Amino acid sequence: MENNVIKEAMVAIGRRLYELRLIAAYDGNISCRAADENGAAAFWATPAGVCKGFLTEDMLTLTDENGRVLAGERAPSSELGLHLRVYRENPAVKAVVHAHP
Repeated sequence: MENNVIKEAMVAIGRRLYELRLIAAYDGNISCRAADENGAAAFWATPAGVCKGFLTEDMLTLTDENGRVLAGERAPSSELGLHLRVYRENPAVKAVVHAHP
């Protein structure tokens, strides 16, 4: 899946979670499996300290499989390690959504 499609979907999901009151304030986080410009494993993640209901595509962070930032101005969610563990344990997983219903 192309990065722009992934980022659009992540922003829409964040907004939906917020509108459905499954998250509030800075709760929850979203990540999605992607690839970097060389085709290596990479992951888009929502940033720390941002309300997902007001997320924009430029706020998202691209990291490698170890959580090192490859692109983006913000620090990824503090729970990215948990997401990366899920991806490592089950390569079939394409995205992780963590909410607080």
